[in-house]
Amino acid sequence: MQIRKDCTISTTILHFLRRPGLSAYAAATLIGLWFAGWIFPTLLLFHAAVPDSMFRGDAALYIVGQRAYFADSWHWPLLRTTLLDWPNGVSIAMTDSIPLIALPLKLVSFLLPKDFSAIHKWMAFAYMMQPVSAVFALRSAGERRLIPAIAISVFSIAIPTLLFRWGHIALSSHFLILLAIGVYFRMVNGQRGNRLMAMVLLPASLLVHPYLAFMVFAILFAAPTTLLIRQERRWRQAGLTLLGACAITVALHQVLGYQGLPPTGGFGYASMNALSPVYPTQSYFAGPGFPLLDATGLQAEGYQYLGAGLILLLCVCLISACLSTRTQFLRRHWGLVLCAVAITLLALSNRVFIGAHKVLDLGPVPPFMDQLRASGRLFWVVTYIMLVGAVAAIGRLMPRWAATFILLVLAYVQFADTRTTRFSLRATMHGGAQKTLPLDTARVETLLSHHQHLVLSPLFGCGADWADREFQQLLLAAPRNHITVNTTYVARYPELPDCDATRLADVPVAPDEMRVFLPQTAQTAPFAVPDWQHLCRQFGRLAVCTRQTALLTGLAPLQAPAAMLDHDYRLITGEPTALQGPGWSGAEPGGTWTNAHAAFLIAQLPDLKGADLILSLSGYGFTGPALQPQHVDVWANGHQVAAWDVSGRVDSTMTATIPQADLGGGPLLLRLDIAKPTRPCDVGMGTDWRELGVFVHSFHFAPKNAHT
Repeated sequence: MQIRKDCTISTTILHFLRRPGLSAYAAATLIGLWFAGWIFPTLLLFHAAVPDSMFRGDAALYIVGQRAYFADSWHWPLLRTTLLDWPNGVSIAMTDSIPLIALPLKLVSFLLPKDFSAIHKWMAFAYMMQPVSAVFALRSAGERRLIPAIAISVFSIAIPTLLFRWGHIALSSHFLILLAIGVYFRMVNGQRGNRLMAMVLLPASLLVHPYLAFMVFAILFAAPTTLLIRQERRWRQAGLTLLGACAITVALHQVLGYQGLPPTGGFGYASMNALSPVYPTQSYFAGPGFPLLDATGLQAEGYQYLGAGLILLLCVCLISACLSTRTQFLRRHWGLVLCAVAITLLALSNRVFIGAHKVLDLGPVPPFMDQLRASGRLFWVVTYIMLVGAVAAIGRLMPRWAATFILLVLAYVQFADTRTTRFSLRATMHGGAQKTLPLDTARVETLLSHHQHLVLSPLFGCGADWADREFQQLLLAAPRNHITVNTTYVARYPELPDCDATRLADVPVAPDEMRVFLPQTAQTAPFAVPDWQHLCRQFGRLAVCTRQTALLTGLAPLQAPAAMLDHDYRLITGEPTALQGPGWSGAEPGGTWTNAHAAFLIAQLPDLKGADLILSLSGYGFTGPALQPQHVDVWANGHQVAAWDVSGRVDSTMTATIPQADLGGGPLLLRLDIAKPTRPCDVGMGTDWRELGVFVHSFHFAPKNAHT
């Protein structure tokens, strides 16, 4: 009986191995499951509610979008939630919250816990699908043997750009690119199911991330191009299929609310360095001596190291192709070649760098190109085309035994070369459980549960640092308490944010509002809030203001920044002052602009022993090309103390005398009211959309008797 049972098992195994398609996909699935299971802790994969301490960086903000979407009612467009960026609301397409899974999960959101998020579960699914999709692409290209399938499965989970991209979870879905390559081969070879797959894949890619949709479109567009070059009539059918997929995608784009303003002047900065594909940054073999190539300050987005195994495989294929006459496979896909060339040119952008050297500058590009600001990412398409093409071609260019040996050895080399990045990624995913949140969780929940609106200052895009853990903790907790927030992280602004932080300075705190000043403004901005002495307290690095003052029990009172007398406070790069409140832009060489209709200075002055105070301020005004004087009214603790006409042509020094009676015993709140703040973009002076008033070089406090 045991012998018969053993024979049955052996027969089953042999039958399984004789079906290369089944065995190839089974091997790829096992590799993918192992990879995802090794990277992620079980807490992220299998628990419905995950502690907020596990989330950080970009991922935390994508989770904010999903949580708010699930907690909110339905709106139009269908991806819009009003819990974020209140009262206008925002589409979670702009928060990179992966609408492909958010939409169906919203239908059953009433069954989900408040802390639920599918972001990391999607990432694990994407990693699992990576080798499966690679096998699909390889088999669609005509290579159906088991060993090449295993090799490409290993290659696919060891692509450096996949592991490097872990922080941006939606863009970790590289398997969609591999699926698109497989659909391309099915379309040009006339295989079954290609039309339906193309119709589904392109809109599905949009619902993951628009950059991926662009990449998938480029690959699918190569199919009718190839057939047209081959002069095959099927190019019309392929073209109509692509046209239908585009129509569905455009319709979803409108219905779901994917509209957003492009970043100004972005194209050409987040590009690919020409050396990046072969420059071994984060290579295990090369070691740490190869820092990231970044000639523009944003070329980290164009990180494109191919990996030692893939580079060697491409070299072997190139040499074999030169020595072999069996290159028909390579010559029959000119559409894919043209796609790769076009994508490479876009990735390099209009400003081409080789290392630190700019070798080509084509000048400005049309504004619509700024939608592809991070064009360096596009080279992922070329990476996977080369991977699938090389693995598929090597069996045609070399004897079978040699191809098998080379594929297995180089797949191992590729896997070993990404050891550093892979272990770093695993440590990051497993290290979250040991992290603590910066703010007391119970206190945060108590504060939020007693309010309907959370008002953060500054806004995202107006000085708030999206990487601040306090910012992320508050945004993660707000949807759980079903309260609105006036800002959030967005990849594209629906409209330009209103960065006039002084608007909050004039508005009393509402009864149902909790106003929170983030670390960037917590030391100064709260002192402009009416009745701040009673309503505002320090909470870690934050300042919290609420009319429900009982909730502030135990929190420390605010301490205004101390000022020195007879000291020049220079507002230049590298020397920011802690006395600046709302209404200032970032420091620049030479000084700092006031931004919007008012700017504040807050200072706790030493005892003046009964003397009045002299404020001196040097700078120049801005009203546009005419360079007319900029009128400024100066207020101290609510009393007007001066009126200046600041020259727009030359630097000048303005002074104001602040009577001792206006100083009181507390902090000094100085307000500069700007009569005509002007945006340079409105008067034909560039693209700067700040509302500029006075460019201040420095200011100075001194007792009056020091000037008499």
